[in-house]
Amino acid sequence: MNEKTKHPVVMRMEGMTPDRLAGYETHRTRRGGDLGHVDTGRSHLNKRLIGGEDWARDALAEIAEMRAANFANELEALERRKRRREIRTRIVEGPRDPWRPSRHGPMREVILTANSAWFASDPALGAQDGSLGALIAPTREELFEERAVSWLRETFGDDVVHARADRDEAAYHINAVILPHARLKDGRRMLQPSIHPVIRDYEEGQDSVGAWFCEIGLVRGERQARAIREARAKGVAPPTKRRHARTAGWRAEQDLALERKREAVLAREAEAEAVLTVAAGIEDGRLSFKDDRLRFDETVSRDDREAMAKVFTAAWQRLAGTARAKAEAEVREELSEAFAQVRKADDIIVEAAGFLPVPVRRKLAEVRTGLAARIIAIRAQIAGGGKGRTAAGKDQEGGK
Repeated sequence: MNEKTKHPVVMRMEGMTPDRLAGYETHRTRRGGDLGHVDTGRSHLNKRLIGGEDWARDALAEIAEMRAANFANELEALERRKRRREIRTRIVEGPRDPWRPSRHGPMREVILTANSAWFASDPALGAQDGSLGALIAPTREELFEERAVSWLRETFGDDVVHARADRDEAAYHINAVILPHARLKDGRRMLQPSIHPVIRDYEEGQDSVGAWFCEIGLVRGERQARAIREARAKGVAPPTKRRHARTAGWRAEQDLALERKREAVLAREAEAEAVLTVAAGIEDGRLSFKDDRLRFDETVSRDDREAMAKVFTAAWQRLAGTARAKAEAEVREELSEAFAQVRKADDIIVEAAGFLPVPVRRKLAEVRTGLAARIIAIRAQIAGGGKGRTAAGKDQEGGK
């Protein structure tokens, strides 16, 4: 292309956690989120490039399978080594997420685009010279799309689980989602973004994109990161870092994430308040724990009783009902939920104990002993299909 102005190809990566996929899909299908910058009259022009319609559900199912498989393999390895105590501890803790905690999350959203002026000045649009070559020439959007899909597949392979082209926002752009698979030496299947060099090294990612898109007339973006590092090394003011405009989809995801964080904080505050109320009741003798039940002094008001019981009863209610009359699959599901609830209550107690006086900690330790017994019993029922503790289950609990 003989243009005087060379437009850069733009590639951005945003961290992503699996719990954001629901909000991502809501915006992708234009069923919700921030649609203020979306021309819904053009939404039918958006195009899915990689992945099926149910790609997000499939990704979440795969993550759940990884979590369960890693847990089962870990327990099997402990069983082979006769680590009974560690098995009990891991059963209480339950399956772990198949990724290491990080600020960015285990997944990545990739955004590829160029300046809207580059797309708007496409010589193929309108074919003004009337020549056959101009009439059949691919548009810049088509060229960009072909380059983007080939770069994504070459760079990430099967780890790119979704890609789409959006034509109903201010600038044409392509969004992709990366689910970075890795298998560790111990056999665990994990999500590990750093296995891809373009994620691990920002400059390498920009170099890769710049080289891939140069064939259609785009150039690598400015080396801002390097310029900033060099300026700081010289002790001079670094150049102003250019901030790319966020897409409407990104804004929708951030709004949803903030709302979820707010709800989580409120829930945690309520749980902490309930635990502290329980601790105060234990300390002043208004509350005791006997025969797997909470016992209240007659002076305790109804509101205080509800607050004190909240930590425990929500979990134990799962153990009642008609579980024995249900099919084995239903029983396992109900007991698993109960197991998770009891475990959550235990986690809350452990977290709150660090802020309490030593005498109260000792009393809470007694309460946790009761919870531990419940946890072992529930786990034995899950292993036995909900039919109660078997002889083998008793042997395992006793470490025999």
